Amino acid sequence: MKYLITESQYQLLLENQEYVDSLLDKITDKGYDSLSIDEKRYLKYYSEHTSRGGDPEEFVDPSEVYDEREGEVFKGMLADQPIEFTFSEEVIEDDDIDYYGEIKFGTKEYFGTFTTDRNGYLKGVDFSNVDDEEDYRLQDVIEGLEHELEMFFYEDVIKYLK
Repeated sequence: MKYLITESQYQLLLENQEYVDSLLDKITDKGYDSLSIDEKRYLKYYSEHTSRGGDPEEFVDPSEVYDEREGEVFKGMLADQPIEFTFSEEVIEDDDIDYYGEIKFGTKEYFGTFTTDRNGYLKGVDFSNVDDEEDYRLQDVIEGLEHELEMFFYEDVIKYLK
C-alpha cells in the first residue's frame, strides 16, 4: 500500500527528522547532559510519540503547544494578606515538575517557580522580586510563614494544576 503526503507534510517530517538527528549527534559527541532542557523535552516527547505508534509527521513540538492553564490565577491568604499565583509554564524534568509563574503578595510581585514531585509533594519554592529592590526574595519576606505558604500551594494551587 502506498501513502501519499502533501509537500508541507513532507517538509515537516524532514525538519523533525533533521532536528532529531542533530540532537542524537550532539548526544554522541558531547553526552546527554549537553542537551538543553528544551532539547531534552523535544527528544522525550518525540520518542514517546513515535514509540506509541504515532506518525512522525504528526508530531508537534511541545514548545508550540499552548497550555490552557497559562494565565490562570490562584488566590489565597497568607498572614491575613491576599496572595496570588499566576501560572505561566510547567516543565517536567525526570521526577520533578517545575511550575513557573508570578506571585503577588502585599505590594510586591515575585517571579519564580515551585517544584513538586509527580505525586504533587512540594519540594521547593524560589521566587525573586520582579523589581529587584529590597525584599529581593519572597522566602525572606515571609520568614516564619513558610508553612502557610506551603499550605497555599497545596490547597489553592497544586491540586488544580495537576
